[in-house]
Amino acid sequence: MPHAAYVISDTDRRGLVVVVATLFMSWMVLVSLFRIYMRLTIIGPWGLDDLLAIFAAILGIANVGVTMEGVNEGLGSTEKHQRASQTEDLYAANILFLAGHCAAKLSVLFLLQRLGRERSYLRACQGVMVGIVLWAVVSILIVSLKCPFRHPWLIGQCASILPRWQAITVLDVITELSLLILSLYLVWPIRLTRMRKAGVIGAFGTRIGIVNLSIVRQTTLNTIAHTNDLLLDISDAVILTQVLLHCSIMAATLPCLKPFVVAFNTGWGQGTVGQDGGSYYHQPSTASATGERSHAASGKGRSETSRQKTRDRVAVNSSSHRDSQEWIIQETREWSLRYETIEMKPVDSRR
Repeated sequence: MPHAAYVISDTDRRGLVVVVATLFMSWMVLVSLFRIYMRLTIIGPWGLDDLLAIFAAILGIANVGVTMEGVNEGLGSTEKHQRASQTEDLYAANILFLAGHCAAKLSVLFLLQRLGRERSYLRACQGVMVGIVLWAVVSILIVSLKCPFRHPWLIGQCASILPRWQAITVLDVITELSLLILSLYLVWPIRLTRMRKAGVIGAFGTRIGIVNLSIVRQTTLNTIAHTNDLLLDISDAVILTQVLLHCSIMAATLPCLKPFVVAFNTGWGQGTVGQDGGSYYHQPSTASATGERSHAASGKGRSETSRQKTRDRVAVNSSSHRDSQEWIIQETREWSLRYETIEMKPVDSRR
């Protein structure tokens, strides 16, 4: 029988790291390809949120590659002597994890910004964007700029990294909750039944699972703060890091599914691809207008008041292609316009 590449045991968990990392990376790649397919054929056009999601997927693949290199060097197993190459791969994987996680957050944020129109909401999106970018920059700096400065990956010669990861996790949870609050602020005023509204919120609410994974990962890091066998005991944290990163990227794609985005009356998410390859939109609407006119009894003044009510409805048929409507948004707008004209007559010079 051929010899197994990795044997999972109490002193060697490299095989478990390889299985989990490659499995979740494969799922993440499939979800990313599905997102690309939908953008090209169903719900185009492309946006900055899609580019960031693809960039996050690339960083996720690179993270797995670096982690596999560390596993080949002995990461996840018991060794008497710690080599610099092992911790160097772990150091690079942590930086790629933070960058990919940040890109996934920004992808969700720009999707939320793409769906909103109100000025206050857009300002809130910009504030959260600044917070996410600052979180990523500060996190990468405090992880990468460890002592000694020339060789920051030598964990044994550096102060405890645990407080730094605790601060990173706290800010990570805050940014995730900010994204959830933005989705609630976006969806809450929309006229939907409770079940349909819950479905839309649930698409963005998958980030709650990311919060739970982040907390569990940090709890695992806390247990290995004073370990004597770092490369073995850190394997659980490495596995949870892989799960967290790839689930974060996949969760950024779920709100892009057509049943969720068409619930917003923005015209986005309803594009179809023509024969020339270009995408266009079709948004059915019905409009009714009523006008009232009144003429003044004295003089030649005239006032006109017009009111127009526009109701836009967006509907999506069910997957069985029946005539039932799954998602309907109704928006009513009313405005009035008043103006007055005065007719001037020349003065009779004979008076």
